[in-house]
Amino acid sequence: MNVSYLDQWKYLKKIERLELWLFCLSIPGVIVLSILSKKIGLNISSGIIVFFCVAALFATDLAVLRFKCPRCQESFFRNRYVRNGFTKKCMHCSLPKWTPNGMSPEKYAEKSDPDDSVIGDQWKRPPK
Repeated sequence: MNVSYLDQWKYLKKIERLELWLFCLSIPGVIVLSILSKKIGLNISSGIIVFFCVAALFATDLAVLRFKCPRCQESFFRNRYVRNGFTKKCMHCSLPKWTPNGMSPEKYAEKSDPDDSVIGDQWKRPPK
């Protein structure tokens, strides 16, 4: 599978944003759905709604943790013994997160085309 680094980073960013939205909206969502179910006359317990919110959060967290490094194709956020969802580099090959082409930020600033689309601010060319 020959997918570019940027495409893989965009996929990770999409899943991380989905996880953030689910987390932020889960408590208000449970409250609203509980009130609506009682107003409509459905006999749905709040525990069932909470269960599905937690299941959705667990599924998105699992998708983030299973993300494969664009360079080495190993799990980016975990190795054999350690799992770190906040790491800034691959747990196997030390590829920095959001690297557009596998180079370090310094090498990228020297060799990149100014018209490249990049994700993070740390990859912008330094002013001359």
